[in-house]
Amino acid sequence: MSHLLLPAGQNWSCHRCTDCCRHHVIEISASEKERIEQLPWEAGDPLRDKTSAASYGGGYRLVHGTDGACIFLGEDGLCRIHSKFGGAAKPLACRIFPYALHPAGKSIAVSLRFSCPSVTANNGRPLGEQVQEVREIARWVVPPNTDSIPAPAILDDGSPLWPDFSRFVKHLARFFSNTKETMSQQLLNALRWVELIEKAQFSQITGEGADEILGVLAEAAREQAAGGSESPSRIGRSQFRTLVYEYARKDTVRDLNIGLGRRLKRVWAALRFSRGAGLIPALSPEWREVPFELLEKPFGVPDEVQELMRRYFRVKIEGLHFCGLPYYNLPLVEGFRHLALVFPAALFLARWRAATQGRSRMELSDAAFALSRIDHHHGYSPGLGTSNARRRVRLLVRNGDLGKLIGWYAR
Repeated sequence: MSHLLLPAGQNWSCHRCTDCCRHHVIEISASEKERIEQLPWEAGDPLRDKTSAASYGGGYRLVHGTDGACIFLGEDGLCRIHSKFGGAAKPLACRIFPYALHPAGKSIAVSLRFSCPSVTANNGRPLGEQVQEVREIARWVVPPNTDSIPAPAILDDGSPLWPDFSRFVKHLARFFSNTKETMSQQLLNALRWVELIEKAQFSQITGEGADEILGVLAEAAREQAAGGSESPSRIGRSQFRTLVYEYARKDTVRDLNIGLGRRLKRVWAALRFSRGAGLIPALSPEWREVPFELLEKPFGVPDEVQELMRRYFRVKIEGLHFCGLPYYNLPLVEGFRHLALVFPAALFLARWRAATQGRSRMELSDAAFALSRIDHHHGYSPGLGTSNARRRVRLLVRNGDLGKLIGWYAR
């Protein structure tokens, strides 16, 4: 079995919050559909003759009830399939959540989805104590001969060998290990580093000498990275707010069946986000109408929010959950820039939640809620991997707005 690369400092245990059973579309295969429909429920059980799956995206998904919950969710917060027939009877998607495992040459990189509140809160057993459980999950989802799967590109020119790709990842993760720097400064340093790699076309650095070169570039990035809180451009803010809307909206099973009226409201809300004037359209009880202008004032970023964001970035980088096959097959440099936008987007949404509750300062609960919603979509929503989404990030980089957005919303 391949070596597991576990993110340091991350804990998780299931606490039966049932968020995953309510807020996620659970895709299943045709064979899983058939197996679930053949489960021997007892006579009189309401699940015995109930339709369990519906067509979805060329495949199938589990049916959810009118309350938005999976029909197999019991009143005790447990899956009725699991309780009655054992965990192996559940769909694969349910068995592996919130883990995300990615081939890394002769190793397997382990990431976690922060759409699970227990992951976001770092609540549960250390992952280092769960090696056997993670190995079992890896047997289900990771194909054999993982070292035959090519590593993601660094830029756009070919695929490096896994050991060389891993050197880039190792140096990138190091930017987020120093708690004496603010999270915004660490991000700006890392962005300057990938910019130096891009300008010098250092994507083909190989061998042990690459560590020294990448280290020198890291020092140069720290010396050259700009700080401050310069205001982003009008176009940059508009493009950014469009991304924020994509992250903030919910795409549960209940939302799949919205009528024409609600679809039109969504279009109207997207336009209002792009324009950024007047009141932000309410999207949920957590995010109600407040003036756009209010969220442009400083809200502060508490130390505990900074640490949450550091942990998020370390998990995503060390788990390779930001480039290659796990993230729309983007090269490392481009994928990291998409990941960097999570920081200002989460702070924008955290400000919005605080303002909704009449507060002018951000709290950890605001950032945790925002990050959980963002990571529901990040790497999984098809819209974030389109050519339009890639052009948006490239425009923000070209106009210098990516760094400005990070500094501006970190005030």
